[in-house]
Formats: sequence, structure tokens, C-alpha cells
Amino acid sequence: MSGRLSQDNVIVGGLIIKNQDFIEATALPGFVFSKYDGIIGLGFQELSHLGVVPVWYNMMNQGLIQNSVFSFWLNRNKKEEEGGELVFGGIDPKHHKGNHTYVPVTRKGYWEYIWKIGEGAAEKCRSGFISNEDDLQLWILGDIFMARYHIVFDYGKSIIGFVDAV
Repeated sequence: MSGRLSQDNVIVGGLIIKNQDFIEATALPGFVFSKYDGIIGLGFQELSHLGVVPVWYNMMNQGLIQNSVFSFWLNRNKKEEEGGELVFGGIDPKHHKGNHTYVPVTRKGYWEYIWKIGEGAAEKCRSGFISNEDDLQLWILGDIFMARYHIVFDYGKSIIGFVDAV
């Protein structure tokens, strides 16, 4: 990525995050065919470039949200108008059934955890990317994987929760 460091008040879902540093990207390698004009980092501070405090941390530091979680629901029904929902500071119960199963984050930066696959086998997963420990190949699971589940990212407890989406 290349660009310039800037600062402004950023509005996310009606919340005003004051004096947020961000990179105005002029080149995003690997995002050539993407149809959006920016990305928002929701990883841990350890992943931050140039020491920039992530927008999520500033939401918490400025008292804009009370709970240190965010959750995703992606709608698999293309005929419906609502494509999905990102909730900062909570969980919307209408988008899942049952209770979340939580796994601990094994390394801060990306939301990385160990995904057990049967006896003795394990793979690392970086919330959308899986790395096989033997050959370190990466597979993007992204929205295809996430659309099946309602997913909760809990900063305070360093855990990730999964449950079937509805």
C-alpha cells in the first residue's frame, strides 16, 4: 500500500470519531478489481502501520461505544435489500440462532486462532485467511465463509465467536 497520512473526523454509522489518523491510499496492490474506495482496519493495534491508532480503538477511547465487541452478519439472500450488518459495540440477535462458540485469539495483529480439524490436526486461521502449518499456503475464506455464520470479535477478551446465521 502507498499513500499519505492524514487526519480528520470520521463518521461511522452516525458516530463521529474525532481526529482519526488514516492513510489516503493511492495504490492498493491486490485490490485491482475491487469496487470500493477504501478499507477500514479492524485488526489489533499490533498490526497498525506507522503507529496509527485504529478507528476501532478510537471509538472505544472516545467513549463512543460501551462494549469492546463488533459483529458481522452477511445476508446470503441476494433478493433482499439489506446486504449485511456490522455492529460496533454489540450483537444483533435477529441475525443468528443459538449461542456463539468462542475460540481464543492466538496471536494479536490479525484475528488469528487455531482451528481444530479432527484428532491431532490443526490449522491457523486469520479471520478469513487459513494457513496450513505444513506449507503455509493461504486461502481466502472471506465473505463466503462468513456468510454462513454470525461472527463476534471481542477485543476485551481476545476471542472470536461463531454461530449459524439466519
